[in-house]
Amino acid sequence: MMTAVVAQRDIATMARVLQRLHRLSEAETPSEEPPLVRTVLDDLESALGEFSAPTVEHVPLMAARLASVFRQLLILAQQVHPPMSPGLAGRTLRLIEEAAGGEHISDLGYVRRLALTVQDLLDHCCVGYPPRGGP
Repeated sequence: MMTAVVAQRDIATMARVLQRLHRLSEAETPSEEPPLVRTVLDDLESALGEFSAPTVEHVPLMAARLASVFRQLLILAQQVHPPMSPGLAGRTLRLIEEAAGGEHISDLGYVRRLALTVQDLLDHCCVGYPPRGGP
């Protein structure tokens, strides 16, 4: 599943978006180690892939990494044009509310919803990211 999705994207643009996330992460939380590009893609594949599923032990770790990327993508998504669709904005709001409640943030279902939204935010940021040579 992810292989086909990644193959359809402009990999160079995705790499630039993730590099921007790395810079945002360093500026916002210098003590946290930002997720590596490969780790983010592996987490998305594990959570959303047709033939893979994270183990019970890995779900909390994935939830933490994806939540970090999610927060960074929300910042970046506000800086790109066009704005988020109402559906994507609604899903992000529901995830924020769900995380604030804290009840299910280590459940596989939550991790899959989070991964799907991270993937959609990443796609949104790639579409709206300035062309090479831009900011």
